[in-house]
Amino acid sequence: MNSRERIGLALSHNEPDRIPFDMGGSLISGITGPAYEELLRFNGRSDDVVLADIAYLTANPIDDFQIELGVDVLGAYPTGFTGFDLVVQEDDKNYFYVDAWGTRLSKPKVGGIYYDFTGFPLKDADLDMLNNHPFPNPKDEKMIRFTLDRLMEIIKKEKCAMMGSTGYCPGFLQTMEFTMGFDEIFYRLGSDEDFVLRYVEILAQKDMEYWETFFDLAEQPADVIVYADDFGTQEGLLISQAMFREYFKPSYTRIFSYIHKRAPETKILFHSCGGVYKLIPDLIETGIDILNPLQFVCKGMNLKEIKRTFGNDVALWGGGIDTQGVLPFGSVQEVRDSVKSTIDILAPGGGFVFNTVHTIQPGVPPENIMAMIETLMEYGKYR
Repeated sequence: MNSRERIGLALSHNEPDRIPFDMGGSLISGITGPAYEELLRFNGRSDDVVLADIAYLTANPIDDFQIELGVDVLGAYPTGFTGFDLVVQEDDKNYFYVDAWGTRLSKPKVGGIYYDFTGFPLKDADLDMLNNHPFPNPKDEKMIRFTLDRLMEIIKKEKCAMMGSTGYCPGFLQTMEFTMGFDEIFYRLGSDEDFVLRYVEILAQKDMEYWETFFDLAEQPADVIVYADDFGTQEGLLISQAMFREYFKPSYTRIFSYIHKRAPETKILFHSCGGVYKLIPDLIETGIDILNPLQFVCKGMNLKEIKRTFGNDVALWGGGIDTQGVLPFGSVQEVRDSVKSTIDILAPGGGFVFNTVHTIQPGVPPENIMAMIETLMEYGKYR
């Protein structure tokens, strides 16, 4: 059984030969460059590591090493407008760049690890500024063809072909956070309904134009398309269910319906960190096929309850091991025990792809990563 068949069976809520494994198929299910480099060296390899996203340090994994590890999913990068043709500059204190949305991201030269959002082109914007903002071109054939060529390369290797990031934008709420500022957008959500609705309308229309162009050019679409919009925190939802239903649910439903119409075999993965249990029924109603990352250390995110309540309606991708606690700081035996516990809960009946709760961060011991993989391969067999 090859990886595409394995993933296909799992996402159809059947049990393949073993639990499918993803580590690096997307920006939200991957591994950072420093952690990946350590893993390579631990396995006797000297490959250079290329980043798929410099802001989050996400590695663009090496195909033959991924195959060697038993990974079933390979990603197509870049598929969004945050990492294509960027020019990094510097001043006395920082490295910085301005992305295609007009947002400035900076990393301190001393002590900096990640790029932080430091300049917001739509801060304090009114409707006129919003309507006249130079948004990225959703019909950028150069970027789309780059993605499609990579998807075909993956399919020829009989791996699950995954869009490495979202299509036009990194989620509606996240795009507003990144272009307006994190404090302002949450103020606007409660005080400026017309502005927020108009912004979502613009993003949704451009997202539709992106997918129309994508499918018109595609010889064969992706097996899995990723959407990411973080609606949760460690303690619960970032916004109310009412706000989600008013601002975001209608547009996501329309877009997902269009994707399913143009590519019936393609599955839609929706990523939202945090305690989003109360939002899962609404997400399912938008038409998603897969829920990620199952951040079970957050309030309300009990894996047994999620599997029992939603496991027949949506496939579960993630939840394999906590990336905040056990994986970086636990012993090898604690890692093994945690992986076995997750498998016992989420694997029965299929509908499960093993992946860490989120991207593996710098400093995670490669011994722990290998213990995770070895336990999955040994203990995750269906037959």
